[in-house]
Amino acid sequence: MVGFDIEVEIETTDGRIDAVVKTETNINIIEFKINQSAKKALQQIKDKKYTLKYANDKRPISLLGINFDTGKRTINDWVIIDKNELELIIGLHLDILSFIKNYFKKQSFTT
Repeated sequence: MVGFDIEVEIETTDGRIDAVVKTETNINIIEFKINQSAKKALQQIKDKKYTLKYANDKRPISLLGINFDTGKRTINDWVIIDKNELELIIGLHLDILSFIKNYFKKQSFTT
C-alpha cells in the first residue's frame, strides 16, 4: 500500500475524467492529451467542470494537464494548477476590487 487511490475514466455529467489520484490529503484530477498541449488538457478540465464531482470533499484539488508527444514517445508538456490557490487569488482580487469600489463611493469629489 502506497496510500494512493487511483481511478480512471470516471464518468461525469459532461464527459469522462481521464484519471484521478486521491491521497489522504489531496485530490489530483488528470487529463491527458496526445500531440496537443497540456494547456488544452487543463482547459477541458475547466470547461467540463470535472471538479464538481469532488465539490463536497474537503481535500485540496489539483488539476494536471499532460500532453504526450508520439513522435518523441515522451511527455513533452505538463501543467499543474492548485484549484484552491486559484480560488484564493480570485477571491482576493474580488475583495480588492470591492474595497476600491466602496472606497470611491464614500469619497466626495468637488470641482
